[in-house]
Amino acid sequence: MEDKTSVVFENAKEGSLRGPAFFAVFDGHGGSHAATFARDYLWKAIKKQRGFHSASPPSVVDAIRKGFAETQNAMWKQRESWPPYKNTDLPSTAGTTVTSIILRDGRIYVAHLGDSAAIMAKKSPDLPQFQIVRLTQEHKPEFEKERKRIEALGGIVAHRINYFGGRECRVAWKRIPKKHRGRVRRSTKIEVVPFLNISRSLGDLWSFEPFHKQFAVSPIPDVSYHTLDPNHDLFIVLGTDGLWNVLSPEKVINHIASCCYSNRSTDIVGSMTETLINRVLAACEKKGLRADNVSVIIIYLQAIKSCDNAKQSIRYISNIDANQTTLGTISLPSGGRCMMR
Repeated sequence: MEDKTSVVFENAKEGSLRGPAFFAVFDGHGGSHAATFARDYLWKAIKKQRGFHSASPPSVVDAIRKGFAETQNAMWKQRESWPPYKNTDLPSTAGTTVTSIILRDGRIYVAHLGDSAAIMAKKSPDLPQFQIVRLTQEHKPEFEKERKRIEALGGIVAHRINYFGGRECRVAWKRIPKKHRGRVRRSTKIEVVPFLNISRSLGDLWSFEPFHKQFAVSPIPDVSYHTLDPNHDLFIVLGTDGLWNVLSPEKVINHIASCCYSNRSTDIVGSMTETLINRVLAACEKKGLRADNVSVIIIYLQAIKSCDNAKQSIRYISNIDANQTTLGTISLPSGGRCMMR
């Protein structure tokens, strides 16, 4: 399993939340080392930045970016201890996407790398259906902005044939051929291997461009913030691509809405995440596809008003592999919304 999740409440006491809360999904590749490291290190690196405790949102945004950079630097120091690529002399190819949400001071901070995603459901006063707010955008090497950034560093975006026979863009790995012997010189032939189908991540230390001293696969996240609207913001869904490649945001939102806002049984809230994952597995089985690892966190921002005496909670699924399901529950204080003070 290369997927990891993190849910952390700071200074939480019975019946109250007095500090920020951190939620994240990590979709690892090339082994689990980068995802595990990010899960254990990233939040600590973010919250210790001086600007993170500022009342100014731009200062918090800057602190979050610095926390990601510090995590990447810490990974670099650990690189020699990570297993090499497929038992060769080549370095580790471990990396991870990150999609994270920080709740504090009545705001949502979103920090994102790669092709996992986060969406939010809002209730419109003028429309009967839920509105979907896409909180993140994928980082893919075929996007013009990402391709230009990679090429400006001396990196290469190349094509390779995917599983379905189509062409897809990859960040190329410029590496010494396995058969090379002796010193590496300027005249040494370099292999250009189309390798990674995302353009930003934590880890992927192989992508370091020594002349520019930067990573072609960038560890610098997109960071944004939004003021919580307690009357209309309902819930947030974070998921790795194993979810979004099978179910559209509309289907995910409609599933949660039908479970939590149209059924008066409190039991359905507890089983909702399991049924969501079962829908992914059923869709893959129907199409004859192998199910990817799926990690999902669902954050309720309001109480489930249509359920009698429903206990407000955050329910999340982590480490979903084939038919194995792990369900966790974290209780929030009552009051109808998750607001940090």
